[in-house]
Amino acid sequence: MNRSGFIGVAFAWVVTAVSGMAQPLDVLDFGAKGNGKTLDTVAIQTAIDACSKQGGGTVYFAPGHSFLTGTFEIKSNVALHLDGNARIIGGDHLKDYRDDVGGCPYGEGLDRALVYANGAENIALIGSGTIDGGNRGVKNKPSECAKLLDEKGEKTRHRPMAIRLKNCKRVRMRDLLFTNSRSWFTHLQFCSDVVISGITIDNPYQDGFNIESCQDVRISDCSLDCYDDGFALTTSHLDKPIRNFTVNNCTVKSHWAGIRFGPLSKGNFENVLFNNLVLHDCEGGGIKIDPCEGGTVRNCLFNNIRMERVRGPICIQSARWPDIGAGGWNDKGRELMPASPIHDLRFSNMIIEAVGRPSTNPNHNPLIWIHGHPEAIVKNIYLENIQLTSPGGGTAEQAARRDLRDVDDIKWDEAGYWYTNKSAFGVPPSYGLYARHVEGLVLNNVRFLTEKADARPALFLNECSDCNMNGVRAEISPEASSLAVAKDCVRVAFDWVGSEGEVEVLLQQENTEFVSVVNPASFSGHLKDTISK
Repeated sequence: MNRSGFIGVAFAWVVTAVSGMAQPLDVLDFGAKGNGKTLDTVAIQTAIDACSKQGGGTVYFAPGHSFLTGTFEIKSNVALHLDGNARIIGGDHLKDYRDDVGGCPYGEGLDRALVYANGAENIALIGSGTIDGGNRGVKNKPSECAKLLDEKGEKTRHRPMAIRLKNCKRVRMRDLLFTNSRSWFTHLQFCSDVVISGITIDNPYQDGFNIESCQDVRISDCSLDCYDDGFALTTSHLDKPIRNFTVNNCTVKSHWAGIRFGPLSKGNFENVLFNNLVLHDCEGGGIKIDPCEGGTVRNCLFNNIRMERVRGPICIQSARWPDIGAGGWNDKGRELMPASPIHDLRFSNMIIEAVGRPSTNPNHNPLIWIHGHPEAIVKNIYLENIQLTSPGGGTAEQAARRDLRDVDDIKWDEAGYWYTNKSAFGVPPSYGLYARHVEGLVLNNVRFLTEKADARPALFLNECSDCNMNGVRAEISPEASSLAVAKDCVRVAFDWVGSEGEVEVLLQQENTEFVSVVNPASFSGHLKDTISK
């Protein structure tokens, strides 16, 4: 390749070219061995510093070489170009990683990082090469080799992130393979004007993209295979929101959640778009929104999403936890943060194949779960043009349940860390949607199907108000007493709602006021009555 011509291409894409830039700087010319055995940290950092000193440019990693390294820091106006099959590999020893590159608010040993930048502007990671975090653990058992070694060769608690960029502006990443991180792969913290495209992440341990309090971020055409969350959105400061964040044309496979908001959630999440995605084999949730530190989630759109073999396809919940960033936050008896308001979310144009049996765990239940807090009612949730297929298998005993605990009755220090993962709620009394403490829930052209018979109704509304169900169709087992239940609700309207199967009544009303049923329909079988009290 003609490397002298690359610099204009790289920075024309990133920013306006810095005048007077010299030719790309090859790390091999600065003493790097590139043999995958000799530590090249000093050579890489020297090349980056020289590039920065000359006013910016490209630091070049040649194909056919593997560069073993500890922490290095990218400076302003510098692009790293990994050409061909060039590979950056994280080392195994704690002493190779800097201890001044940030921290992890969750109290885990994730403070260190392989690739680092702080306060840099106009930086890029591009090329067809690979950034390898150095985790050599067995697939799906990566913790065996994730921890760094001390001077005696013994494992420490430290598991560095592959990339941490803090307070950076105008960041570009393109076309690389990210693999084998020892913890989160990409941690963007307080960054703005970020464009990421064509990245493949194969991270057998934890998160793919962890976005903390960033603004104006655009991610597209990426493929993620992660052991933990694919896209994890968090906010760590009241005055540092996630704002203007978009994801387009991506696929996500995750042992946990495909998309997650929180639990770190002091700041707001606003103007967020996820569009044209495939989420598959997500075992801990497709879209999981669970803020718990007072930050508001608002004005978010999830559109044109296909979910395959996903447990907990849509899980929305407001809760109260102690300050996650405070020392000893997981200790019992700590003061709780405010409940997080959630409003104006729209989910549209989705085909969902949910898996798993009826569960006591909201993250694992094959239904749509929307649970506000008595101090923070979830408002204005729109579900339109959605088909959800559930495995079914619910029993009449589960359908009769009316004793689900409220979220404010579940004490986090009794139910355990990440208590929404526990069994405190119990199995819900519906198979398609369960909503509690919700105002302004709208369903339009939503269809609920089951693979096998389920004795529970499709919908259960509990302590909700101003709900409108339009064009909702649901498969109902002959064992089910109704298509929907409204308990302790106010102002609930059904229009062109009907069953695909015999059902005794359309809506079972329990202490609910101002109910309207217009144009009831039975698409097969018969409908005996519209409302039962």
